Order: sequence, then C-alpha cells, then structure tokens
Amino acid sequence: MACSTNNLKIDTNYKPILGTLIEVDKTLNATGRSYDDINVEELLTNALAEALREEDLLWTGEKINKILLKCQVVEYEPGNAFKRWLFPGWGETILSIDCNFKEEDKQIGTVVERYTISAGGLYTIGGWRTIFFDIAEDIVDEIEDKLILK
Repeated sequence: MACSTNNLKIDTNYKPILGTLIEVDKTLNATGRSYDDINVEELLTNALAEALREEDLLWTGEKINKILLKCQVVEYEPGNAFKRWLFPGWGETILSIDCNFKEEDKQIGTVVERYTISAGGLYTIGGWRTIFFDIAEDIVDEIEDKLILK
C-alpha cells in the first residue's frame, strides 16, 4: 500500500509560455545521512528526467523557454518488504522531497511531496528504488496540470 501527499504551489503572477520545457538540476541530499549502496541524489534526478521525457517535457538544450527544477531529498528510509508483510507500518519505505521551480533567476513555484509504502509483502520488494519513480510521476502529473501549457 502506497500513500502520497503533494503540494505544488505556483506564483500567482507567473504566466506560463506555450512550449516551455523542464530542466532537471542535480538533486541534493538534505537528510544528513548517507545510504550504503543507494545514491538518493542520482535516483531522484534520473527518475524526474525519465518521467519528464515520457511526457515530452524534458529540456534537452534547445533554445526554448525552460523552467529549472531543483529538488532535495529531505527524508528517506529504504524500508523492508518482509517487515511490512509481517506487520503493516513496520519497515515502512519513505521518501520526502522539496523542489523549487525557477524561470531564469526568479522562483515561480515549489512542490513538497512525501510518499510512503507502509504495507504489503513480496510485491513491494524493491520499494526502496521504485518510490523515486512513483514520486517523480506524481510531480510530473502536477506540472502538467498546473505549470505547463501545451
């Protein structure tokens, strides 16, 4: 069982330009922890880029209007599928991020998202990794709904 909360806020004075794309900046690890064999910065950066690419929203260097997406991981727990299977809530996988959207040097929006996998058994094996792609897809859905004109 997965649960997500998000909060995309856009500056009320911002007017989107048709055809604007999103550039993904390098993610920062703001958890104060390091994780054995898990590069949280790379996982989130790659997941965001892939989710944007799938929707044809990823900026790839062309001379077109772009928005810079800069995120930081503020909480991460890899969790454990076996523990979740034994007792829901135990072994929970958690990912919480804060992101800023900038056009040129002006901040135009923010998103705070928290995603958890708190129950389930064997089908949640690998949740420590897939949670990055789940949260990226949610953010891209929000971007499409509130930030981008197509």
